[in-house]
Amino acid sequence: MKTAVQQVFSELEELHPNLFNVYTTEGKEFINHFHKYLAMEREQMIYIIKTYHNNLFYLPLSENGEADRILDLILTKQIKPKL
Repeated sequence: MKTAVQQVFSELEELHPNLFNVYTTEGKEFINHFHKYLAMEREQMIYIIKTYHNNLFYLPLSENGEADRILDLILTKQIKPKL
């Protein structure tokens, strides 16, 4: 399952194959932006999971990576969200 950022960058790569050339300054910048946006998107998804869970249950998710593991299970389709 691709996230929105991954989908956008894969479509950009199809339209402009040399855009992500790591040997050019522009390619390096795009790759750096890509990783930054992936990290931001992941943090947003974890925030949503924590907020949703903590509003449903009296026992909040702990800060030891529970939301990260839930997100990984969702992204690998091992569990399906009912959103």
